[in-house]
Amino acid sequence: MTQVGRIAYYLGISMNYFISKISCIIQMIDEWTCHLRLYQ
Repeated sequence: MTQVGRIAYYLGISMNYFISKISCIIQMIDEWTCHLRLYQ
């Protein structure tokens, strides 16, 4: 693997990681807003 290929590989891994984290956070926020609506 070339240097550029290795950088692209790790960038892809970190992008996937951040995207999964962001979707998790969005899901948590959605659940919180649902709970807040229920308790209002």
